Amino acid sequence: MTQSPAIVFAPEKVSIEKALSVAWQCTKREFVPLLVVMLISWAIPLFVSLFFILVGFAIPKDQSILQICYGLITTLVSGLIGAVMELGMVNVQLKVLDGGSAKVSDLFSANQFFVKYALGSFSYNVLAFWGYIFLFIPGIIVNCFMQFYSYFIVDKALGPIESLRASWIASRGARINILLMVLIFHALRTVGTVLLFIGLIPAQMIISLATAELYRQLVKNTSPEDFVGIEGLRYSLPTQEDYDRGHVIQNDQL
Repeated sequence: MTQSPAIVFAPEKVSIEKALSVAWQCTKREFVPLLVVMLISWAIPLFVSLFFILVGFAIPKDQSILQICYGLITTLVSGLIGAVMELGMVNVQLKVLDGGSAKVSDLFSANQFFVKYALGSFSYNVLAFWGYIFLFIPGIIVNCFMQFYSYFIVDKALGPIESLRASWIASRGARINILLMVLIFHALRTVGTVLLFIGLIPAQMIISLATAELYRQLVKNTSPEDFVGIEGLRYSLPTQEDYDRGHVIQNDQL
C-alpha cells in the first residue's frame, strides 16, 4: 500500500535575498527613469520651500501675527506637497516592480488616495511617537511592522486604519526578517553616504524597491484567513483553497 506524501507548509514567508535581488534588477533596468522621477520628487518640495522663504522676506518683521500665520500656512502646504510626493513614489515603486517603467506622471496618478494616505501617515506617526516615548521599543515595533500601510493604501485602496492593521497582520511570521532588512537598509544608506553621497541615490532606489518587494511577498504569503476582518481585502485576495494549494509542498519535493 502506497502511502500518500504528507503535506507541509513552506517555512519561509519572506526572502531577504529575493527582495534585494529583485530590487537590484529593477534598479538596473529602470535606473535613468527612476533617477528622473526621484529628482523631481525631491526638487518640487525644495523649490516650494525656497519660494516660501523668499516670500517670507517681504513680510515686515514687526508683523509678528502675520509671520506666524504665514509660517503655519507654509508648513501645511509644504507638508501636503511632501505627502503627495511620498504617495507618488510608492505608486512608482509598485509599477516598476510589476514590470512597468517609472514615469513622472505616476507621481500624481495616485492622488485619489491622498486623504487616506494623509490620515494613515498621521496615525502611523502618532503611534510611533508614543511608542518611542514609552520605553522606545514599541516605537521600533510600529516603524518596522506597520510601515507597509502606504502600499496597502495604493495597491489595495484600504482605509488608513485598515492599512495599518493589514500591515501588522501581514508582518506576522516574518518579523525577524523584516528587522534584518531594516538593519541592511541602514547599512546601505551608510555606505551610500560614505561614498560622497554619490552612492546614496542607487542605495535609496534599492531600499525603496526592496521594501515594495517585501510588501508583495507578505501579501502573497499571508493566509486570507489571517486577513479576515479587513473588509477592503475581501475581493482582492485568493480564496483560502487557492492559497493553500499554492503554499504547500509535498515531502517528495523536499
